[in-house]
Amino acid sequence: MKFKSTIDALSELLNYVAPIVPQKSTVLVLQYLNFNLSGNTLSVIATNEEISILKKIEVEGLEDGSVLVPSKKFNDIIKSIGKGGEVTFTCDTNSFEIEFKYGKGKFKLKGIDSQEYISLEGLFENELTNISNILEKVAEGELFAKFEEKLFAKLTDRTLFAVSTEDYKPAMTGVFFQFRENQLTVAATDGYRLNRYIHSTEENAYPKVFDVVIPSSSLELLRKIDAEMIMSVLEEDDSPKYLRFDFENTILTTRIINEKFPPYETIIPNDYTFTALVPLNELISATKRVSLTANTVSKLMILNFANNQLTLNTQDDETGEFAEESLPCEIQFEKFEIGVKYDYFLQSLQHLYYDGTSEDVLELRFNDPAKAFIICPKNEYETFIMLNMPVRYK
Repeated sequence: MKFKSTIDALSELLNYVAPIVPQKSTVLVLQYLNFNLSGNTLSVIATNEEISILKKIEVEGLEDGSVLVPSKKFNDIIKSIGKGGEVTFTCDTNSFEIEFKYGKGKFKLKGIDSQEYISLEGLFENELTNISNILEKVAEGELFAKFEEKLFAKLTDRTLFAVSTEDYKPAMTGVFFQFRENQLTVAATDGYRLNRYIHSTEENAYPKVFDVVIPSSSLELLRKIDAEMIMSVLEEDDSPKYLRFDFENTILTTRIINEKFPPYETIIPNDYTFTALVPLNELISATKRVSLTANTVSKLMILNFANNQLTLNTQDDETGEFAEESLPCEIQFEKFEIGVKYDYFLQSLQHLYYDGTSEDVLELRFNDPAKAFIICPKNEYETFIMLNMPVRYK
């Protein structure tokens, strides 16, 4: 096996595949990249058994072959060489010794026979899906979906931070995707907060009815992709098992979380007693300052609304430290007070506007100091809401 390539091309390749490789594994081959050269096309596969990726790049192929390459070592070598220049990759298909030449230097690594790699049957067999006919497949009832450029970044920015880290609640460790023809609803919750965002398209780019929970680890990878993507469903025993995403000579597959997502719609109030409009950036800055004296365990911050003014205050009874700050707001009620966890509250504020182009105003909706409240962009309640649980302090 032998090919020539640029350092930049290999570096870009590793940006896609290396993050999939587990740092530690009882299965040795999972810490290797599966290289396969056919003509001038180098295909590289990485997997951690939950997420798998196949990336193809064009190289100057000199001799076809395949080998498993130690991922971390190879990645470290590419980074150490820096940008620019050409390299020659050679592998003895009998001993699987790898020689990697660049400029005036070279490395020798020990590879493994690619036949020892784990089976990924059914994940990558088909050619990359043709984007031009995807809407026809959707119209025919097939489980396909088309995502425009950078959509995953927007969806995940508004949901991922609310995902649970508790493994005993598998469905809550991912983001719920609810497909309905021309509408996609995504939701995430950790039991203390709930984020829901609705994205609509002019074309029917989604299945008529399809619900799925996608692991947060997969979404962390997909959010970095700027290209248009096609999603398809891979079944096992007539039941959805994997999702497959095709983009830019790349296929990424992820296991589906086969657990029922909580009925989140039931906890979203239908109406509200109190509504306040607050300048977003002022509130973020004030929260950062006032939270400096909050109790490190309860993280309690009190919001007090009165006379078109919002007053924030925190106090640590153990140290006697206290902070208070006021800012203007618009309210249609006499007064209202509620306790919040300042870290969750601040995190919600910082993810309120994805593109940074919307107006600097947020909307807060309340019913009772003991009940969940809503944070949302002004006039966007029907599209994007973040529901937070209050903190009882009296």
